[in-house]
Amino acid sequence: MTHLRRTNCTRERPARQARLWLLLAGAAAALCACGVHFHSGPIFDNVDQSKFPATDEGLLALSFRSYNFNGPVQAVTVSLLAAETVLARNPDNDLANYLATRAAYWLIEFNGPNLDRLHLAELGFKYAEAAEKVDGSKAAYPFFEGVHLGYKMRENLRPPLINIRKTRDYFQRALQLDASYDQGAPMRAMGILLIKSPPWPAGVGDDDEGVKYLEKACTAFPTYPANHLYYAEGLLNTGSYDKALHAVDATHDVLKETDWGVPGQVWKKQADELRAKIEKKRAGDAVRALHAEHHWLGRAGFLGSGR
Repeated sequence: MTHLRRTNCTRERPARQARLWLLLAGAAAALCACGVHFHSGPIFDNVDQSKFPATDEGLLALSFRSYNFNGPVQAVTVSLLAAETVLARNPDNDLANYLATRAAYWLIEFNGPNLDRLHLAELGFKYAEAAEKVDGSKAAYPFFEGVHLGYKMRENLRPPLINIRKTRDYFQRALQLDASYDQGAPMRAMGILLIKSPPWPAGVGDDDEGVKYLEKACTAFPTYPANHLYYAEGLLNTGSYDKALHAVDATHDVLKETDWGVPGQVWKKQADELRAKIEKKRAGDAVRALHAEHHWLGRAGFLGSGR
């Protein structure tokens, strides 16, 4: 009898496991329907999604009004989660995809270290790609595709050349559709890619060409701080230290004119760090130039015994 009971238990165990897996799958599906399965972390845990509207129209309205470029982080998080709740039911909704990829971009760019940037970039890329399939006439979609692919490459110390080229192609398409989108974002993005990418054959890097794009963005949209900030970084790469410091000053001047909220705090910190980097690089070059001159004078016989 004992042996028989054990045999029955053995036979029943797969059935119990199957029922358990069905329950878990049902729970996962329920979470997916609520949109809460996408993320984990403090900024997401603090959002009470039970109070979200029930309809797609209400969710899209919530996502739209919650987003503010100046922040705060919590509002942009709500914007992302509300749009993602729509996408869990209707993944081809181009407005929801746009709102989601935009909010993902903001959170990666301005939210600080406590965030799974790679996961968020993968989702942001997927949303932008889906939006562009519905409407290929908007510069925002290839811009966000390129930006999120760029974020994904940050996690790879040696990103594949094909991804660098794809990123360039996305920005090129955004430039062709509307170079003025979001204060010159396509020009700014292309410039950043060129000054940060390794040169050929490892990448598409070209400091001089990158500076041209960033200078165009500054000229066309002089009141946007990031245009001056990245222009300064490009000028540093080309050794134009005085011009780079002037661009950093321009960044601070523009930041003082308007309250840029959370992004303004990030840009100010980056501008201060960049100023220190420029001054250190300029001082180092001056010392190296002095040593080189001293070495040349010595070899030429101008530095003798002093008699």
